[in-house]
Amino acid sequence: MFLFERIIGVGIYFFITIIFSVLISKSSIKKIGIILFFLNIIIGILAFFYLPSESADLYRLTIFKNQYSIMTFEQIKLIMEKSSTPIAILYLYLIGKLKYDGFLPMITSLIFFGNSFAILTKFSKRYSIKPKNISIGLLFFLSSGVFIEVISGIRSMLAFSILAMCIYNEFIDEKPIIYDSIWYLIASLMHPVALVLTIIRFIFIFFEGSKSVSKIIFNFTIFIISFILVIIYGDKYINSTIDIIKHYIGSSVYRYVWEYIIGFFMLIVIINMLIYYSNNIKKYYKDNKLNKLYKFSCLITTIIIIMSFEYSTFHRFILLLSILVLPILLIDLEFCANFNNKKYNFRNFVIFMSITILFFACFRGNLSGLKFFILN
Repeated sequence: MFLFERIIGVGIYFFITIIFSVLISKSSIKKIGIILFFLNIIIGILAFFYLPSESADLYRLTIFKNQYSIMTFEQIKLIMEKSSTPIAILYLYLIGKLKYDGFLPMITSLIFFGNSFAILTKFSKRYSIKPKNISIGLLFFLSSGVFIEVISGIRSMLAFSILAMCIYNEFIDEKPIIYDSIWYLIASLMHPVALVLTIIRFIFIFFEGSKSVSKIIFNFTIFIISFILVIIYGDKYINSTIDIIKHYIGSSVYRYVWEYIIGFFMLIVIINMLIYYSNNIKKYYKDNKLNKLYKFSCLITTIIIIMSFEYSTFHRFILLLSILVLPILLIDLEFCANFNNKKYNFRNFVIFMSITILFFACFRGNLSGLKFFILN
């Protein structure tokens, strides 16, 4: 159905991915941020014209958005008070004021890829990553067809990008967790799955391996305060999250075998990425910042493997992990370029797998439903 329209839509995404990956490989490190900025704008424009199927979350959320937009703010406040995701309702209400339906996927896309590309740019400049390696990182990130998940799912991917930015700020930029506390709250109230990740992040505080006594005490204090606040005020949100988890695990939810295959290929790359880091970078370089991110990525990978029988968790967390591991991937590629192992070329492996994943995503994955117009 809509075969021609989908071929055009998927073709546009495919060529944008390839063209910008090649463009970055030919540019200087100083121009990476500018190129990614324009890529974000182009992707955002595509998102504006995206036509969702009736089964997509965006189709349903657009209806809610239009209903909320004609309500008074007092009515919206009452709905928010009864909801376990009040920030999502506020988000839909505010965007609804812009009238055009395309603004919902467009703004979501701009925020998601803005956060993801910020991680890519900041890390590349901090560690002087070569443009060729940045281009491979970008290719891997876009190859999964994450674009369609962002603009069709909206809430979970938006929340994940916010949390990924928070985690980067704390692990790599070494900012205190309280610096991002408001963003953790916003993301957690955007989608229940984000609350799960926030809880995992706060539990991980005790496994970061910090040697500073003051930092340990500070993190422990933040955890205790957060725990108390959740117990007092978060009962409704916790129960809602538990109910959703039970629903996913205990019921027959939608599963798509090709997305499982794509996710499995991505998981193979990520596991190889983490092993390569452990055997090389972690072994020879004592970088505590990267080691924290490595440990957290290993934790999320373990959760994905354990929960692989549940499609929604597996699918969403794989896409989350593809953002989190970008710094690990870039430093692996940089090490491989400087100390090439003829028996196993990690760089060629990532390129081959990324192109393979991109083809699967375009021809059989959810991305194959991408369309921007319908012919009469």
